This record gives sequence, structure tokens and C-alpha cells, in this order.
Amino acid sequence: MALRVERQYVSRVATLTNTVSMFVAIAPFWNQTRSWLEISGISFFHAYLLLGLILGIVALISYVADQSLDSSFYAVTFVLYNSAFAGIVCLAAATMSAQNGAIIPFS
Repeated sequence: MALRVERQYVSRVATLTNTVSMFVAIAPFWNQTRSWLEISGISFFHAYLLLGLILGIVALISYVADQSLDSSFYAVTFVLYNSAFAGIVCLAAATMSAQNGAIIPFS
């Protein structure tokens, strides 16, 4: 459902919450996820998360300043940081947390 809404309108708040939630979900498993999408010693998954965090901060600043961003910003954040991807990343982190014996994910 979120993808249907985001296809028509990508909000800066959604960008912020998606990017921050992915980063926070994976942070406890940073070393364990280093090999995800690793090419020539570079973890592209971690680079993806860090870029998302930067875009989320840009979205927050833009929101607070009440300034709209260029349409290309919204297109990039929709393609790379939509709610479906955020959900998948958070679900993967919850699964890793459950495998480590946590009763409540992220505890």
C-alpha cells in the first residue's frame, strides 16, 4: 500500500523515516552485514545505508526549512529508499535479532 501512495507522492518525512529505520535496524548487526553486497572489499550495502542516512538528513533539513527539493531527489529516494525496501531491510534485521535469541526484535 505504501508503494502505491509513494508512487504518486514521496514525502520528505517518509524518506527520513525509511532511511533512518533501515540504518537503526542494521546498526547492531553492522559487522555481520559487512559481506552483504561486498565487492572488492567495499560493502555496497553499508554505502547504501549511509547514503540513505545522508538523504534522510537532507529531507529533514528541507522539511524544517519548508523548502521543496528538486524532483530528481524524490525520484531517487522513491527508487532506492521506498517503504518496501525499508520493510525488507527491517525484516532482515528482525530475523537476525530473533536468531540471536532476542524475544523482542531490536532488544
